[in-house]
Amino acid sequence: MEFKPEAIVMDGNTLTHDLAEIQPYLRSEDDESPPPTPTNAESSSQADSKRWGVEVDNGEENDLIEKDIYLVRRLCSLIAHDDDPPDGPPIIHGADIIIQTSSGLKIPAHRVMLAARAPVLHDMLSGSPDIRDEDSSISISLLYVKCLPMVQPLPRLVCSGCHAISLLVLLTYLYCDNVPTVWDRCVASALAQDYTNLGINPNRVKVEVQALARLLGLPLLANAVESPAKRPPVPSLGADIAYLLQTTQNQEPGHSSTATNARSDVVLQLADKDMVCHSMVLRARSPFFADFFDDPDWTINRWNVDGTIQINMKHIKERVMLFVLRFIYGDEDLFTTLGEWLCFVQVHPLTTP
Repeated sequence: MEFKPEAIVMDGNTLTHDLAEIQPYLRSEDDESPPPTPTNAESSSQADSKRWGVEVDNGEENDLIEKDIYLVRRLCSLIAHDDDPPDGPPIIHGADIIIQTSSGLKIPAHRVMLAARAPVLHDMLSGSPDIRDEDSSISISLLYVKCLPMVQPLPRLVCSGCHAISLLVLLTYLYCDNVPTVWDRCVASALAQDYTNLGINPNRVKVEVQALARLLGLPLLANAVESPAKRPPVPSLGADIAYLLQTTQNQEPGHSSTATNARSDVVLQLADKDMVCHSMVLRARSPFFADFFDDPDWTINRWNVDGTIQINMKHIKERVMLFVLRFIYGDEDLFTTLGEWLCFVQVHPLTTP
């Protein structure tokens, strides 16, 4: 009863880092080299001043502001180089929905991410009416666009009444728990020319992001945006994705052929039970699954009519796989209690060399 097992340390990327890597609108051709790290002889604030042409106050905010400048510049680049074909940008990382702005910019995303992170979008993707914020006149409507014969309609969220950069700030928050402060004085000064070219009013963007947070039921985002300075939002991504796994296990695989929200699209066929999961999360967290889903020759004939794919893993039992999925979906500290530790030992008996 008094035994306290040693913690089993989990190394590697966090859930937030891995989901950030599959933002489908940040395509590889848009990638830029990260800003160089200043040398010992050059302070961070001095490097910021030389690189961006703006003075950054000393303190812990330096690094956060520098990262925001780099990220907002990438988002501006997406808007400035909107030369995708009429059907939209290339679909990567399994993106399955398009967010279309008033200017016509098409931003690929994942339905599961939108539904898991924003309760209003979850309901909307399940068939609820269009939504509108009366104070800001921002509205979001759901359309279906049939691209090719024999292909199911592609959901499209059409957003009007706000600038494209505001929607990209929202998506960055949904994928990364991060809010790029487009309205920060240092960021706006460093990217003044980009703002002018793209018609970005930083104060207006802040108002629009606040309106989107209010419209979509995202109080943690709203609280982060209220601050005049950089304020990282209270983390919620891990809890939202962990809850996604929990609720999914109560569904039938695929849930339904017409559901478009957070339904599962993967069936893991285990030795004693089938478990349902989401390809977006699996591919983000595991190179093993990413190799499957990023290989069209492997997947093209394996998708069922209900939009699911089955993976034969019958050499593994549910009790073992559940530990893996709990980590994949939530960075969970799996062995904080004696019962969980003993369960793990029972599954994988410890042996002496």
